[in-house]
Amino acid sequence: MNQKSKDDKFERPHTIYSINDPETGDPLYIGQTVNFQRRKKEHLKLRPGKASTEFLEPMLAAGVEPEFSIIAVVENRKSADAREVEEIRKAQAAGYELFNHISEKNRAAKSMK
Repeated sequence: MNQKSKDDKFERPHTIYSINDPETGDPLYIGQTVNFQRRKKEHLKLRPGKASTEFLEPMLAAGVEPEFSIIAVVENRKSADAREVEEIRKAQAAGYELFNHISEKNRAAKSMK
């Protein structure tokens, strides 16, 4: 991928979304993407080592489909990084245990607060 294509992706609108328990509606995972439909399919592929596989595998094995919800659409990657961290913090403060693996960007954003 050339630099222009990479920069274009960062400047495209990003969707902040959650994966929720279909029985309770509780958020299990919060993420961001530039292509929400593609990202839903990726989560459902159950790739080892991915945060969402931890809770999706037993759910899907039981024949239960998770709910995907759009939280917000923001203008670019920088805004998405900030909003994703904000939404993770809000969910955790409300007592939800998320399956997100905390990335370096999230650690950096948390340490700035």
